[in-house]
Amino acid sequence: MRFITGENTSRAVIQMLRDLGHDVKDIVESGLIGVEDDDIIRMGLNEGRIIITHDKDFGDILSYPLKEHSGVILIRLHVPTPNNTRLAISRVLAAVPEERMRGQVIVVEDWRIRISGRPE
Repeated sequence: MRFITGENTSRAVIQMLRDLGHDVKDIVESGLIGVEDDDIIRMGLNEGRIIITHDKDFGDILSYPLKEHSGVILIRLHVPTPNNTRLAISRVLAAVPEERMRGQVIVVEDWRIRISGRPE
């Protein structure tokens, strides 16, 4: 899969995804720190990349009004350590097929995964 990771995504998560064979474009590595959320959404759409972020603003931006996007994995953990985030992303990858991620907002919480408001 192709992902784009937000500024707040840990190196451990990015490396885990790459070790699993995924194509990851990191905002920090790409020198795009401070880029507007709308630009990240557009970049993800143009490049077919699912956005991984801890930034809850993405949920608001995408919902009101709903914008076209390639998919967003929003990490909403009580304690978002790099290890907890890696485990959360692993849960999503194991439970949600790529075609189900496309164009959806996937919210990963400590004990559940919601896809566009539907519990999984």
